[in-house]
Amino acid sequence: MSTISIKNLNKAYGKVQVLHDINLEIGDNAFVVFVGPSGCGKSTLLRTIAGLEERTSGAIHLDGRDISDDAPVDRDVAMVFQSYALYPQMTVRENIGFALRMAKVDKAEIDRKVLEAAKLLKLDKLLDRKPKDLSGGQRQRVAIGRAILRSPKVFLFDEPLSNLDAELRVDMRLQIAALRRELSATFVYVTHDQVEAMTLADTIVVLRDGHIEQVGAPMELYHRPANRFVAGFIGSPRMNFLPATAQGKRAVLADGGALPLVHEAPEGAKLALGLRPEHLRPADDGAIAVTISEIENLGPVSYAHCALADGTLLTAQLPPDHALRLGQAVKLAAEPAHLHVFDASGARIGGGAAHG
Repeated sequence: MSTISIKNLNKAYGKVQVLHDINLEIGDNAFVVFVGPSGCGKSTLLRTIAGLEERTSGAIHLDGRDISDDAPVDRDVAMVFQSYALYPQMTVRENIGFALRMAKVDKAEIDRKVLEAAKLLKLDKLLDRKPKDLSGGQRQRVAIGRAILRSPKVFLFDEPLSNLDAELRVDMRLQIAALRRELSATFVYVTHDQVEAMTLADTIVVLRDGHIEQVGAPMELYHRPANRFVAGFIGSPRMNFLPATAQGKRAVLADGGALPLVHEAPEGAKLALGLRPEHLRPADDGAIAVTISEIENLGPVSYAHCALADGTLLTAQLPPDHALRLGQAVKLAAEPAHLHVFDASGARIGGGAAHG
């Protein structure tokens, strides 16, 4: 097994609190992704699990064993860094097998395991090259191979794809997903890219300012975000937010347009209405009056960037055969079932939008 239990974990640098009372359970063989904006504490949390940062208080257990005070080498985890951290004077073969050589493992056993990992990562034809002769994606695969040979219970990835170009990132995402299926281990992965999080994770942990905002499956966070922050962070293009006022069972916009509320809000309450671009469509009877300021035609899908009369900006997904033009005044309709409603503090009102 390879379960992680984090209890009341705090981390401070002097008077600056970076992690605030983190409580998190990570299941056996899970793929958990930490996401959040820069400075939210996601890398600090990962490094604290690895033992590269000392906790201020709290505890970390791996399979029921308290590893809070263990040295990194004794924690049965392996870290893959953003910067690859390869030895430039060593070949791919030597880099991958480094930890086993330090452990005085028999050379024949090292060679067998290195070749096995290299084949898994499609590096078997590059074993005699030095890091300077490799692409960024190949270097990152070497770093992953080095981690594999340690046979850890937990793999920790700290933004491993952020130095790669867009095409390589897609390729490496697929390779990491395939690797996870091959290995019996728990993966904990840090990224600022919510697309990576959505495509790789079983479970996403959204952090902000050292606090956990929400934990859940990718589509759970997408369809039922706990608050406005999570709603705005998960999803690309991001969710639209329209200011409104509660009047009975309606949310009234600044220009007088109104949308029905599935869950009633306190009379006169200030609301933020959340609508994803795919849940808006041009319609003559639409309640949201906008002017189109930009149109992105991307082939299978197009997006209209629009402005309400009060200056609020929003994005609507359009069919590829649309005939809209810049500067055109249009009305947008939204299905009430897809409306997310947040109060002035950013908390969700009601049980959430429907799936689909």
